[in-house]
Amino acid sequence: MTGRSSGTAPPRAFTLREFWRGVFAAWLAFLIVLVLFALLFAGGGVLMILPSTLLIGGTISAITALLGSPVAFALGRVLRDVRSTPVHLLLFGLLGAIIGVVVVLAMSRGGAGFGDPYTWMVAGITALCVDIGWCWTSRRRRREDPRPQAPVSVP
Repeated sequence: MTGRSSGTAPPRAFTLREFWRGVFAAWLAFLIVLVLFALLFAGGGVLMILPSTLLIGGTISAITALLGSPVAFALGRVLRDVRSTPVHLLLFGLLGAIIGVVVVLAMSRGGAGFGDPYTWMVAGITALCVDIGWCWTSRRRRREDPRPQAPVSVP
């Protein structure tokens, strides 16, 4: 069984495999941005901080991706009948931004706030990374099988 139907599925239905592919793609995009920022701001000390940056940032972002995935899954289910790509990107980007703000506020323990530019920089980066994950997964799905998909069945 492929998880596809003969055209009766909602236009933006997705499989669990595609969902997890999107989560992984968003996480990987975040790691790439994290490394780029480390290279940009660490200067000559990048080799010293890169391993810890990847270990700490990779772990925190992986946990965040797993904890945020039920919300992303629910959003995807709500939007499965919405054909508009901009609507999907706007709402998934907003979800990424909210997740970024929550993580910054939680990790800073009050040190960063809504008025801190760092909070909004992270929000923008996480929004972009979530949208990159969505776009990559959507594009890959269309290349693999352009037919409409069967909706995800949740027990």
